[in-house]
Amino acid sequence: MRRIGIQTWLLLLLIALLLQSAAAEAPAASYAIVTAEEAAVYAGQDADTAPVASLNRGTWAEVLDQADDWLYLRLEDSTEGYVSAAAVTIPEVRRGVVGIVRNPDEQGLLNLRAQPDWDAEVLSTYHSGVPCLLLSLRDSWYHVRVNGMEGYFREEFIRPFYGPWSDTVATVMAPEGAALHLRTGPGREQPSLRACASGTCVMVLTEGDTWWQVALDGQVGFMNAAFLRKGVHRDLSTATDEEENRWSVATVENPESNQLLNLRESPSRDSRSLGRFPTGTEVYILRQGIEWCKVRLVESPESIGFMATPYLRLEGLPEVPTLTVTHPEESFVNLRAFPMTTLGIVLARVPHGEKVEVLVPDDTWVKVRYGGTTGYMLAYYLR
Repeated sequence: MRRIGIQTWLLLLLIALLLQSAAAEAPAASYAIVTAEEAAVYAGQDADTAPVASLNRGTWAEVLDQADDWLYLRLEDSTEGYVSAAAVTIPEVRRGVVGIVRNPDEQGLLNLRAQPDWDAEVLSTYHSGVPCLLLSLRDSWYHVRVNGMEGYFREEFIRPFYGPWSDTVATVMAPEGAALHLRTGPGREQPSLRACASGTCVMVLTEGDTWWQVALDGQVGFMNAAFLRKGVHRDLSTATDEEENRWSVATVENPESNQLLNLRESPSRDSRSLGRFPTGTEVYILRQGIEWCKVRLVESPESIGFMATPYLRLEGLPEVPTLTVTHPEESFVNLRAFPMTTLGIVLARVPHGEKVEVLVPDDTWVKVRYGGTTGYMLAYYLR
């Protein structure tokens, strides 16, 4: 039996799913994003009057009406007014045939191959739920583009549908036990379309300052950018050894050739040593800090602990590692003098969205520096 051409296939799929997908794709309201450095908001269509408000680049506002030169907008604080059409953009949502990776084993990984062949080079691997754009179908192989990379997926491991797409994929990184909401508009007060667990992948349509417009399974909505990380990532709590091992490789560099570097049970020189290693020993960096790094030995994957950062040669990692403060209520997180809550000594209240320098990473308390002040923050609130 001869396989139909991709143009015919796309047309049939479009006809079958267009009505269903159209209802899910569009948010209830239309939103514009400020593309100028600053946009003045006026009470009327007259730029010679004093503005009633001002919007920064990347700010979203609901579009109530529009003419050739002006848009009538409702701001986040419910203020309404006119903005020059030259200062804002109503993003256009591109649509195409999208595929979602569906592995038979939900913990499994699907190979993206360089050619439509089982023996072809593996370019990358993807867990279930990762979206991609389907470019063509031939001999049971999809030619795809996933997060900007082109390759081939087997047809039986992809769920296709017609819907919104982009070349940028991001992964939800919500606090442990929490979910990130896909909302109808850019604001926490907007209705939720669905709750998404950490590890969920979305296509990023438009990036705002605080909120990103995204597509998820044919639905278009908005997510808080503080809980999104560009690229395809697994939730660290469910990451496999193979996935963790993709972190950058570092090499032990002792001051003297006859010295050995301790792998410590915890990030302290007083902690129990799990082994001592010569210069040239390779380790995976699981979590980076200025003072200590959490590592896994390349030659002994079961050996995980901490090594002093000054004695490691790091490759492909930032000189100063940072994390972003992410509070579910978008308020603040306490920077404490000690890694405990009982003493109640708070050095500073760090606002949601601020970055802190990582000195010592750990699973519960992270030693950080913020504005010249060194203290401890719960890892729960850092991404």
